[in-house]
Amino acid sequence: MYRPGKVDTGLLYIKAPYKETVEATLIEVNKNTEVWEDKTKIDDYGNKEKHRNTDIFLIYEYELHGKKDTLAERSLTGFHKVGSKKKFKFYSTDGVEYKKQSYNLLSDVTAVLCSLLSLLLIYATVKMIILRIKFARSGQLIKKKTE
Repeated sequence: MYRPGKVDTGLLYIKAPYKETVEATLIEVNKNTEVWEDKTKIDDYGNKEKHRNTDIFLIYEYELHGKKDTLAERSLTGFHKVGSKKKFKFYSTDGVEYKKQSYNLLSDVTAVLCSLLSLLLIYATVKMIILRIKFARSGQLIKKKTE
């Protein structure tokens, strides 16, 4: 069974001589909920603060070269139906032992674009503040008159 773990950089998938795309079927949604009390935080009534953590794992079944296997994938939401299909990409260097591709270039490009947009908005905001201060000092800033 495949367990989520160390993420590859994507170069292994690109360089691998054997690549397969497999359609997997969701066979189980496994929810593990853990509740614990925080002994350091106590509310006004003397009760310890309780914390809850829920881990959701999706168990998929797939067939690769006539051999059935399962794959576990972590999920942030529990809105998955048993029986739904999903495609996974596998790669291998020897054609025998396959690993799941976990690197996605699209997510990296999206993160870079969002970061650049954020930096641009921060720059524009700081530039507007500096210009407003300059205009206010020179007396060119037009103020609305309230009567």
